Amino acid sequence: MQTPMSLDRFRSIVAAYGADPERWPDAERDAAQALAGRSLDARRALDEARRLDRTLDRLVPPALSSDFAARLAVRLAAPVERPPLLLWVILGPAWRVAAMALVAVLGVYVGLEVERRSTQIYDDQEIAGWMSGAPDTMDEFLEID
Repeated sequence: MQTPMSLDRFRSIVAAYGADPERWPDAERDAAQALAGRSLDARRALDEARRLDRTLDRLVPPALSSDFAARLAVRLAAPVERPPLLLWVILGPAWRVAAMALVAVLGVYVGLEVERRSTQIYDDQEIAGWMSGAPDTMDEFLEID
């Protein structure tokens, strides 16, 4: 038994794949076609997608000039240029080591800063001073006689 499809999902499928059900995902095709058969809103979305498909089918791609096509063919046939191997060998690990060192320095700095701030907030004597004046019972706290 297939799960009913929501109208939002149907619109997403039609927007992504067009109006031709053959292009829709196999797992959702039957549910989408069933929704199109019973929902006026789904049929409207499908009609809109058909109009867009027809418009796109009428478009003619621009022709490439022979000069551009020749330059493109030469460029595609050319080997990929890479930096000299010696430069690649020297700089490759150097950048990785520099990045790791930067991360380590930042980690140490953050760790020390957190430790410094956590010990700087309150010390035990200051907390004990606050607690000495605290009420012992809830009645004292609420000042109930």
